[in-house]
Amino acid sequence: MWSFGRKRKAGDKIDIPQPLTINHGGTPEEARKIGAKWAETFELLGGLGPDQAILDIGCGPGRMAIAIGDRFDWRNDYTGFEIVRDDVAFARRTISKAHPTFEFVHIDAYNVQYNPLGKVEPTAVRFPADDRSIDFCFATSIFTHLFAADSAHYVREAARVTRGTFLSTWFVIDEGFPKAIEAGTSRFGFPHRDADGVAYEHADAIAAAVGHDWSAIQRYFGDAGLSCDLHRGAWRGDGKGARHSQDIIVARPR
Repeated sequence: MWSFGRKRKAGDKIDIPQPLTINHGGTPEEARKIGAKWAETFELLGGLGPDQAILDIGCGPGRMAIAIGDRFDWRNDYTGFEIVRDDVAFARRTISKAHPTFEFVHIDAYNVQYNPLGKVEPTAVRFPADDRSIDFCFATSIFTHLFAADSAHYVREAARVTRGTFLSTWFVIDEGFPKAIEAGTSRFGFPHRDADGVAYEHADAIAAAVGHDWSAIQRYFGDAGLSCDLHRGAWRGDGKGARHSQDIIVARPR
């Protein structure tokens, strides 16, 4: 873990600057609200609590880290990794400097949408954690930008490091999806199909919104030795009582 400077005093607030919140809520205020709601969800659905070891897959500039720290008084050992270098630089010089048990790692992984010059193939990424060292691992709005082989690899890596709960979000395509399309309630139509079978929304930005067949998702998790409990999101218009737009999967080692 890094060890920078003083800890922030009680009541100090870390805000993410506007240029870095474009993909994480739109404004600093919205990013904070979204993060706080997710931290609550992590506790309610995933059993997250203070003093647990956390791995944040695709941490961005620290939206979730700030929310978790605020909720649990910065008592967790947290590691977040991210493919966007500027996000990690901000998180290190602000969050880690104030709270040294919150660590941020840059992995220069390729993504056609968010890191097109990345030098590491997604299927070669090794998560920055030891085997079975993580109590709570999560990935929000990550698999919605990954295709089949990369998704399967990320699930396997999550299974490798997690001894407790792995919570992730997806756009799940199942037998109810055509009904939502017909009813006109779905946010996405996912009209395009990749050779590996995943669906995507935009022909000119293929990783901007990616949907996976439920059968494929079950295979990713099953092959990795994880359970697979689905909580429907609101994006299709048929997720009654949904807490978030994307579908949530809560998984644990079998």
